[in-house]
Amino acid sequence: MEITARTQANMQAAHRTWRDRNRRSALSDLKDIVYCVLHFGAIKIGTTARLQARLAQLGCDWSDVLVIQRGGRELEAELHARFAHLRVDGPGMGLEHFRYCPELVGYINDKRSEMQLPPI
Repeated sequence: MEITARTQANMQAAHRTWRDRNRRSALSDLKDIVYCVLHFGAIKIGTTARLQARLAQLGCDWSDVLVIQRGGRELEAELHARFAHLRVDGPGMGLEHFRYCPELVGYINDKRSEMQLPPI
């Protein structure tokens, strides 16, 4: 049986809807999360209670998300202090942007491994 392009497009749209609904449902259980996203060529470490809205504010989408963790301002501050020597400056970047380098990527990959996700 051959799948037409239209059928395949409908199946992909249904999968995206299902995936997004499940993602929203899973995230609704998390009150405060710390996220790492690719942003302006750097890694932004921030915190939010509404990740989908925050991604939209940043002009990011789910493909930019490197890792999310339970936690709030305390964990965010701890990570900012830990990686302070990697902080970068530039247009549109605040104090939450860090250089994409092996040290920070290693931390992210450790967290991804704990969640059984492949490394970045």
